[in-house]
Amino acid sequence: MARTLQWSWPTRAMSTTNQSNTNHLPFLLTGIPDLEALHLWISIPFCFTYIMTLLGNGMVLLTVVLDKSLHEPMYYFISMLAVIDLIFSTAVVPKMLAVFWLDSREIGFEACFIQMFFIHTFTAVESGVLLAMSFDRYIAICNPLRYNTILTTSRTIQIGLLSLARGAGVMTPLMCLLTSLPYCQTRVIPHSYCEHMAVVALACADPAVSDLYSIIVATLLVGTDSVFITFSYSMILRSVMRLPSQEARLKALRTCGSHVSIILLASASDHSPWPVPTGPCPKPLSRFPGAPLGTGAALRSPLQEPSLLQAALSAWLHGGGNDRELKREKVHETNGPVLMGAGQLPL
Repeated sequence: MARTLQWSWPTRAMSTTNQSNTNHLPFLLTGIPDLEALHLWISIPFCFTYIMTLLGNGMVLLTVVLDKSLHEPMYYFISMLAVIDLIFSTAVVPKMLAVFWLDSREIGFEACFIQMFFIHTFTAVESGVLLAMSFDRYIAICNPLRYNTILTTSRTIQIGLLSLARGAGVMTPLMCLLTSLPYCQTRVIPHSYCEHMAVVALACADPAVSDLYSIIVATLLVGTDSVFITFSYSMILRSVMRLPSQEARLKALRTCGSHVSIILLASASDHSPWPVPTGPCPKPLSRFPGAPLGTGAALRSPLQEPSLLQAALSAWLHGGGNDRELKREKVHETNGPVLMGAGQLPL
C-alpha cells in the first residue's frame, strides 16, 4: 500500500507538468480548409474591405471630433460603435491575412486567447452601446424636454465605460476557465482565427463548466439587452403615433431608421455553430464546412457597419433639427390647452 502511494505522487506530478507544458504549445490555424490554393484570391476582398473599414470608421470619428456641433450623446454613441468596429476587425483580420499571404499559421497559446477575449468582450460592449442608443432615442422622442439634463456628456461617457467594464467583467472568468483546460497535442484549428468553439473542441478534458457559463452569459447579456431594446422601441413607436402631425411622425421615425438597421445587422452576425466535444482528444479535421461561414460571420458586422454608421451620421446631420422640432411639438402639445383655451385641445 505504501509502495502504491509512493509511486502515485510522482506519476500525478508528471501528468500535471506535462499538461502545463502542453498548454504553452502554439495553435495552428488552417485558414479555410480545402481552399488553401485559393487563399491568395480570398484574401483580396478581405484586405479591401478591411482598408475600407479603417477609412470609414476613421472618417466617422474624425467628423465627430472636428465638428463641435456633433458633441452630443447620439454622436458619441456612433463614435463608440466605430471604435468597437476598429478593434474587432483589427483583432481578426491582420492575422487572417498573415495566414493567407505568408502562410503564418502558428499563433501562440496566450495570443490565441487574447484574440478570443477581444472578440467576445467587444461583442458584449457593442450590445451595451446598442442598448444605450435605444435609450438615447427613447429619451429624445418620448421625453425631449429633459433630454439635455438626462443624457449629459459625462453621463454618456460613463455609460460607455460601464459597457466596457461589463463586457470585460463577464468575459474574464470565461477566459480563465478556457485557459485552465488541458489541450491535446493536436493543435490544429480549422479556421483562420481563434474561434471559441473550435478551440474548445481541442480540449482533452470535459469543458462542461465553460460551456454552461458561456450559455448563461450569452442568454443573460444578449437576451436582457434585446428585451430592453425591444421595449424602448415599442415605447418610441407608441409615442410617435401620438404626435399631432404626420410630418413630425416621419421625422421621429427617420432618426431611428439607421439605428434599427445597425441592430438588425449586428443580430445577424452570429457565428456558425461548432460541435462541442464530449470524449477524448478529437481527430484532425480535413473538411470543416463551417469554417467559411464562421469567417464571414466574424467579419460581416465590422466590415459592413461603417457604411451604416456613416449613413446614420449623415441622416442625423441632415436632420439635425429633428430633435429640436420634436421638442417644439412637445411644448405645443403640453401648452396647447392654455394657448387655445380651456375647451380646445390640440389634435
